[in-house]
Amino acid sequence: MLRTELIRPVPQLLKAHAARFWAKTAYRDAVRSVTHAELEERTGRLAGHLAGLRLQPGDRAAIP
Repeated sequence: MLRTELIRPVPQLLKAHAARFWAKTAYRDAVRSVTHAELEERTGRLAGHLAGLRLQPGDRAAIP
């Protein structure tokens, strides 16, 4: 049986992980490390910027 309570939008997941694991590393590569709190803050800023450009759900955007 499919557990639908596990299926949530990505922004909701990011907020939940930022609240629970705020200081833990969410992403690391050879150059940098990003905590869950930083990831949530950065993606929120990006979402706000894209909304400011009047992007709508379903629109496509290239992010260099």
